[in-house]
Amino acid sequence: MGVLGVRYIVAESFATQIIQTGLMFGGNFVEVPGILSKVSMGDKIEVDTVSASVKNLTSGEAMQGKPFPPFLQEVMEDGGQMRHLAKLIQQRKSQG
Repeated sequence: MGVLGVRYIVAESFATQIIQTGLMFGGNFVEVPGILSKVSMGDKIEVDTVSASVKNLTSGEAMQGKPFPPFLQEVMEDGGQMRHLAKLIQQRKSQG
């Protein structure tokens, strides 16, 4: 998704299969129930993936989602499962 310039995917909720596929290829997901009623096409938003908070910069409204567990957030931040595994392997090699 980074190739397309998509940094975050924010939605009311996600099916498990979507999250699994996104984690494989690298995607930052944020679930925010009620977001569709608080954001309009063209609005600028600010996303914090750790806290799962979203701020609509156009209207000033803040929304709170439900954060993913830290280990999933780390995989997302690393760019997907393959990049995450490569990072872990590199860390183990550097430890000796």
